[in-house]
Amino acid sequence: MSQMTCGLAYVTGLPLSEVEDWIEANCSGDWSVGLADGDDPIGGGKTKIQVLFELREDLEIFKGRFKAFEQQKVSAPDTQRGEGGEEPKKKGSVGMLRPDQD
Repeated sequence: MSQMTCGLAYVTGLPLSEVEDWIEANCSGDWSVGLADGDDPIGGGKTKIQVLFELREDLEIFKGRFKAFEQQKVSAPDTQRGEGGEEPKKKGSVGMLRPDQD
């Protein structure tokens, strides 16, 4: 395993898997992501993570581009919900089917 030479602590509302996927797609060296040590709760669905990089260039890429990606993910409307986050409205009608009565 390569030596991690730089890193940072970062507060995010995204799942770790999405952070890892972004780093994998955008950085060329080795890296590591994990929960940051600390007992101060963040709240609001946010998590403090520690991101370590083998290459300083990857750290600079993360610092320069990840926040915009995160904001885009957070502000993008969920395709399963309405623009305000409400449940989608059901289309069609619901009725009871009764057997033909002669």
